[in-house]
Amino acid sequence: MRVLRSFAVIAAFTSVVACSNEAVRLTPNAVATPTPAPTAAPAGSVGSLKTITTIASTVDVGTGAGAGDQNPYGLAIAPVTAGLETAGDLIVCNFSDKANVNGNGTTIEDISPVQGSAPKRLAQSASLAGCDAVSISSNGYVWAADYTANNNPIVSPSGTIVTTLAQGPWAGPWGQMFNSGNGGKPAFFATNAKNGTVIRININAGPTFSFDTILTGLSYNNGAPGSILAPAGLTYDNASDTLYIVDSNANRVIRINGATTAPPNTYAASGSTFNSTMVSTVFQGTPLASPISMTTLANGDLVVANTAASSLGNNVLVEINPATQAVVSTTNVDPGAAGALFGMVAAVVNGTQTIYFNDDNDNTVKSLTP
Repeated sequence: MRVLRSFAVIAAFTSVVACSNEAVRLTPNAVATPTPAPTAAPAGSVGSLKTITTIASTVDVGTGAGAGDQNPYGLAIAPVTAGLETAGDLIVCNFSDKANVNGNGTTIEDISPVQGSAPKRLAQSASLAGCDAVSISSNGYVWAADYTANNNPIVSPSGTIVTTLAQGPWAGPWGQMFNSGNGGKPAFFATNAKNGTVIRININAGPTFSFDTILTGLSYNNGAPGSILAPAGLTYDNASDTLYIVDSNANRVIRINGATTAPPNTYAASGSTFNSTMVSTVFQGTPLASPISMTTLANGDLVVANTAASSLGNNVLVEINPATQAVVSTTNVDPGAAGALFGMVAAVVNGTQTIYFNDDNDNTVKSLTP
């Protein structure tokens, strides 16, 4: 276990809430056999969401370094009003620079979730290079997984880099997710694209941060930025302490039961099998096609976003019931070139199931509603 002592300014992080890819509620402002989606989607499922609305461009409009950054990857919802953030705002990070060089983006944007909004720069730093995933603590601090910079910076609501957590066991950070203090033990989780591991970052008294590797052996393709397939999108069920992981290079979703208390350096994958029953496959195969992002609906179903073309289209969302291990519904949210979907978060807004997603075909963040 590696331990990193942090700064007093983030002492409030000993209480956190999942809000990156886990379904949130907002007031206004063994291998499963692939199952085809039913023709009629039940109410509240992704197949029943038909309206796509462009919220805003995600291209950085600041000046100097980071200006024009594009290719949005990470996406989360601000849970509180603090600093430059307003509760309900969409927090987006850009993976590429103005020249669209993958992995060179260095900016995080704050966007009001209202059609016609404009991005406001929250943070810019070389330590954010290749930001690909974000989660936000209950007091508005943004945690960013940065592939190129190979770290996990913590950014204050006012946009200050508090720490980069540079001493963590990073190998191309590629996804992350908070738990919400299950069992009184707050933590968040990250994946590494260059070695197929899942990391738990424990938030201890002080605070200090310690790092545990809780799963090894997942597949990764050693792809260059823009073609990376490795353990990626994460979502977390607090009630059961279950961490769900998109295993992109294997076209599957897996889960770790008891993720908060999983022993370090114990669980391992070997092809389609695992060395413990605490780790299992939820679903594998068609219609998943190089999926990367994932979120959770209010009904508990998982929604996974494909990045490769399939018989269902080029940019398809696939809803999976983790209990039945079956596909519930699918929908295509962009008929354009494949590989547009990076970053997704579900929320219930004014009683309506909503999915926000980044669309890299036109550098926007959009909403999907009934």
